[in-house]
Amino acid sequence: EPRDESVPAVEVPLSEQRELVGPWATAIGAMHIEPDGAGLVARVLGRPLELVRHPDATWSVRYRLLGLVPIAPSMLGELRLGFPQIEGRRVL
Repeated sequence: EPRDESVPAVEVPLSEQRELVGPWATAIGAMHIEPDGAGLVARVLGRPLELVRHPDATWSVRYRLLGLVPIAPSMLGELRLGFPQIEGRRVL
């Protein structure tokens, strides 16, 4: 089901941002989340992907061509991430 682009991104509290910053293991390799202004960026395979939080606590990714123009390749447009807390630790 395609994602509704009209749903606004949710502001992420600084405490939650701090919990997510750092290295993560994914099925396609290592991902590193780092702060970027008021938001978060995930670096995957050497590419920066903007993380966008939604009201349902899931995250989508947005790629900016040349760092400026947001584009959503079909694969990225459908991707949603979650960072649930299990036994006191965040997991992907």
